[in-house]
Amino acid sequence: MSPVSETHALSVRPYVDGEYTATRDELESVLETLAATTELAIGELADVAAFGADSPSPKDAGAIVFAAGADAVPERIDRPTVWVSTDAAAAARALDAGAVDALTWTPGDDPALLAAKAERAFGSVGGGDAGTDPDRAAGTDGGPVRALERIDDGIIEVDGDDAVTYLNSAAEGFLDVDDADAVGASLWDVLTPASAEQIRGELREARETGEVTREEVTTPDDRWFEVTIYPDDDGAAAYVREITAKRRGATDQTLYEYLVKTVGDAVYILDEEGRFIFVNDALCEITGYDREEFLGSSVHLIKDDWTVEEAEDALRELLRETGDAEERDISIAKLDVELITKDGERIPCTDRMTLRPLEDGSFSGTVGTLRDISRQRRRQRILNNLLEATQDMVAAETTAAVAERVVDVAANTIETDGAVVREHDAATDELVPIAASDGVAGTLGERPRYDADEGHVGTAFTEGRTVTATDEDHLPDTPIDASMYLPIGDSRVLSVGHRDEDGFSEDERRFLELLSATAESVFERVERDQERRRYEALVETVDDMLFTIDDEGAFTLVTESLAETLGTTRSRLVGANIADVLDDDAVAERLVSLSGGSDAVETGLETRDGGVVPARISATPIAQPSGDGVVGTVQNIRELRLAQEEASRQHTRFSELFGSLTDPLVDLSFGGEGAEINAANEPFVDLADGTDDDLEGVPLADAGDALPAEIRDALEDVSERETGIEREVRARTDGGVNAYLLRSVPYRSGDVERAFVVLTDVTEVKRQGTHLQVLHRLLRHNLRNRTNVIQGRADLIKSEADDDRLVEHATEIASACRSLVDTSETAQAIQRVLRNSDAESDRLSPEETESRLRGLVATTVGSDAVDVRVAVDVAAPVRYDELVESALRELLENAIEYGTPEPDSVVEVAVTDTDEGAIRFAVTDDGSGIPETEWSVVAENREITQLQHASGLGLWLVKWVADARGGDLRLITADGSGTTVAMDLPA
Repeated sequence: MSPVSETHALSVRPYVDGEYTATRDELESVLETLAATTELAIGELADVAAFGADSPSPKDAGAIVFAAGADAVPERIDRPTVWVSTDAAAAARALDAGAVDALTWTPGDDPALLAAKAERAFGSVGGGDAGTDPDRAAGTDGGPVRALERIDDGIIEVDGDDAVTYLNSAAEGFLDVDDADAVGASLWDVLTPASAEQIRGELREARETGEVTREEVTTPDDRWFEVTIYPDDDGAAAYVREITAKRRGATDQTLYEYLVKTVGDAVYILDEEGRFIFVNDALCEITGYDREEFLGSSVHLIKDDWTVEEAEDALRELLRETGDAEERDISIAKLDVELITKDGERIPCTDRMTLRPLEDGSFSGTVGTLRDISRQRRRQRILNNLLEATQDMVAAETTAAVAERVVDVAANTIETDGAVVREHDAATDELVPIAASDGVAGTLGERPRYDADEGHVGTAFTEGRTVTATDEDHLPDTPIDASMYLPIGDSRVLSVGHRDEDGFSEDERRFLELLSATAESVFERVERDQERRRYEALVETVDDMLFTIDDEGAFTLVTESLAETLGTTRSRLVGANIADVLDDDAVAERLVSLSGGSDAVETGLETRDGGVVPARISATPIAQPSGDGVVGTVQNIRELRLAQEEASRQHTRFSELFGSLTDPLVDLSFGGEGAEINAANEPFVDLADGTDDDLEGVPLADAGDALPAEIRDALEDVSERETGIEREVRARTDGGVNAYLLRSVPYRSGDVERAFVVLTDVTEVKRQGTHLQVLHRLLRHNLRNRTNVIQGRADLIKSEADDDRLVEHATEIASACRSLVDTSETAQAIQRVLRNSDAESDRLSPEETESRLRGLVATTVGSDAVDVRVAVDVAAPVRYDELVESALRELLENAIEYGTPEPDSVVEVAVTDTDEGAIRFAVTDDGSGIPETEWSVVAENREITQLQHASGLGLWLVKWVADARGGDLRLITADGSGTTVAMDLPA
C-alpha cells in the first residue's frame, strides 16, 4: 500500500448509518482530525443510504463509510472506499465487495489508526509510492508519518516474515527499543516472551482468516494494552493502545458496585437530615424492611433514641476532627448498637460511620456499615463455656467425671434437650450410657444400650464420623426433631437431641465437634493419668529394678531396689540423667533416642562407691503425661556372667574330655529326618574310617557305610529309645571281631532330642572274664575235689599211724586242706557278690533284723562254746540281704577264730544308726586285731604286690559287699584289747 502523493489531494465523502449516527458529533470531530492531519479532502457527512446513489469518478473521489451492520454493505463497491464497522464480519464483507480497506473501529477509540488506514488506502488510488519516496522513508514529509509520530498509541508494521518494517515513537516507548534496532529485526525478538506469547495466535489467525483480530495484552509491570491486528497482502499492521487506566477504572467501579451489593455487612447512606438515601440488600435482610420502606425514612426506623444520640455525638466528634477537607484522612466512628428489626427484635451490631464528602464545607450526611455480631457474641459465649468446660474436664480424675462435664456443657451451651455419652463395653460389644444431662430421663426415658453397630449411634462409633438425624422416626415418641451423634475417640460417642425443626446451626455443629475433640484429648489424658497412677502404685510394690526416663534422659521414676543397687536413694535419682549411672555414654544415647520398638542392651551400672554392676537393660518407648519417654527394667547379671564364665570353662573342659576319651564317643541329634551326627571324637572317627569333616553334621544314614553294620544298627536303635540303653555289641573291625559295651545318655538341647553314645571296647575284659570263669571252675571243682581227697587220706594216716611224726604231718596236711576248701567257698561267695551286686535288698524291721542275725550266729557258731551277742538299735527298717549276711558271716567266723583268745571272750554283732544317717553293721571281738599291712591293702591304701597282699579272701569279700551296697568298710578299733570291723551302708 502507498500513501497519497502530497501533490495530489483526494476528495473523500464520509457516510454513516443509524448506529453510528448516535455518536454523530464524535464522528464529525474525528473527520475534522482526519482533514487536519492528512492530505485528504473530507466532504460533508452523509447518510449511508446515499452511498450507492453517488457515483463520482474513482480517480477524483473516495468514500469512508461508518456502518455497524453487515446489511449496509452493497454487493459491489465501485469507488475507493474504506469501510469502518464495529463488526469484523461486516468489515470482511466490505472487502469482498471491493472496498480498498476495512477496519473495526468504535467511537471513542483513537482516530490515528483510522487516519493512517485512510491515508494509505486512498494513497494507492493516487498512485504514490512510499517505497521509492526518500522523504517518506526518512520521515520528512508532512503527511501521515507526522500524524503517526504525534499520536500516543503505538503503530507497528511487519512483513510476511514477521520482520518489523515500521514502528512509531509511541511503540518505541511501549517496547523500550530504538527504531534503528527494531526495524528489520524479528517481531518476536523485539517483544518480550510474555507479550509475544499473548499475540502470536492472534497474528496467525488474522493472516489465516484475513480478518481483523483484537487481543488485550498484560505486561509484568501490570499495564494493559489493546492490540488490534490488521492483515494485508504484504504483512500486517498492529495498532497498540494502552488501556490500563480504563481497565483499572472499570475494574474498580465494578468491584465497588459488587462489594456494596454483595458484602455481608449492611451498608447505608444518610443525608444531612438523617434520612436514608441508600441501603443495600444486606440491611433489608437483617431488618426485614423493603428498600422502599427505607428510602426517605429517618434512621429512627431501626435505632432507638439513645442509639441515635450516641451516633450524633460521634458524628460531631468526626466533624471536629475533620479540619481541612482536602488534606484530612478518612475518620471512622465505631459504635456497638442494637438494631431494631421490623418485628421488634433487637440485634447487636457494630456500626461504623464516616462523613460523606463535604460540599462547600457543609455537612452532607453519613455513610455507614452495620455488622450483625449476634453470631459472634454467641460464638464467644460458646467458646467461653467450652473454655470453662475444658478447665473443669482437665481437673477431673476419672473418665466418669469427664463424661458428666461433657453432657452438662453440651446441654447448657446450645440449649439442647438432652445429651448422653456412651462408652464401648468390649466384653458385650455394646455402647453403654455412662453419663446423661439433667432431665434426659424425664424427657426421653431411660436411655438404652446399643449394639456397637446399631443405629445412628453405631454408625458414628464404627465409622468414626459425625452423624446427623432429622427423620421423624429416628427417636419416635419423643419431642426431639434433630439429633447429632459424634464419636469421641475410638471408644465413646456423644449423642445430642434438639427440639428445632431447622436442626443444628453451623455454629452449634462446630461447637459440638470441638467439644468432642476436646473431650477426646481429656479422656486420653485422664486414662493415661489413671494408668500412670496404677503403674506408679505397681512400681511401689514390686521388688524388680524398674525406671522411667523422659525424652532428655532424666529419671522420672525409679524403684527402691534399683536405688539400693546403685547405692543411693530414689529422691536423688529422680531428675538425674541416666548417663550419670551408666559406664557407656553410647548406651545412654541409645536408650534416650529409642522410638521404634523395644530394645535390650548389656552395660555396666556405676554405683555411688565407684563399683560397676553388670546389668541387662530392657527398654520400651512410652507416652508420659510430661511427654514421650522410655520405661526400662534392669537385671543384675553378675551371677549370669559368673555362670556364663563357668559354663565356658565347663564347655572347655567338656571339649577337652570329649576329645581325650579313648573310648569312641559320638553326639547324636534326632529330628524328623532321622539321627544326625553332631560331633565325634577321634576314636569314633577311626572306628568309622573317616575324618571329622566326613562325619560332623552328616545324617547317620549317610555315614552308615563308613561304620560297622552292627554299630550303625545299634546307633539307629538309640534314636527309638527315650531312656538310656546299655547293651553289648559285637562288630568286626580291622583288628578282628571286637566286643563293645554301648551306653547312651539322652538329653535335650533346646527343642531337640539328643544323646551321647559311648562305645567301650570290652574285648579284653570279656577275654579275661572267660579266663576267670575257667580258673574258677578249676578251683571250685578240680582243686576242691583233689583237696578233699588229700584231706581224706591225711585223716586215714592220722587215725592209723603209730608214729607221732606221721600223725603230726597228717594233721598239718588236713588243716591245710580245710583252709583251701574254705578259700574255695569264700571265692564262691565273692563270685555271688559280683554277680548279684545289682540285686535289690530287702527292708527288715529292727525285730526281723535281730531275728536274722541270731539265725546267722546259730549256724556259724555251731557247737563252739563262744559267747556271741546280738544288739539291734535302729529307728527305721534296715536293708538286709544275702550279700550283707555273707559279709557278716565272714566277719563273725574271723572273730570266733582269731578274736576269742580266752574261754570267756565275747563276740558282739551290733546294728546301729550313725551320725551321718547310715546303718552300721559291726562285729567286735577280743582279739589282737588285724595286721596293719593286711588292712591297708584291703583298704586300698597300698598296692597289691607279691610282698604286700592280704593273706585271705575274707576281708576282700566284706570289702566288695560294702562297695556293692554303696557303703564303706571301716576298722573302728584294732588295739590289743579288741577289734571292731564295721560296714556303714546306706539306710
